[in-house]
Amino acid sequence: MKAFLLISTELGLEEFVVNELKKIEGVKEAHVVYGVYDVVAEIEGKDMNELHDITIKVRKVPHIRNVLVIPQR
Repeated sequence: MKAFLLISTELGLEEFVVNELKKIEGVKEAHVVYGVYDVVAEIEGKDMNELHDITIKVRKVPHIRNVLVIPQR
């Protein structure tokens, strides 16, 4: 399974967050974007429980303000 994460960061720390996300197992891609959200990331796991665990790790990254999870079926 996979999901996309739409992430809001503290101002000016988008690249820092992307670099930290890339260190987390299960994060397949992470990119700075412009608009309502600052970063979009793709995560992948074997089931919803694993996606949840990855999302919890992502939310612990410093300078992240908000995360919206969009699961893909």
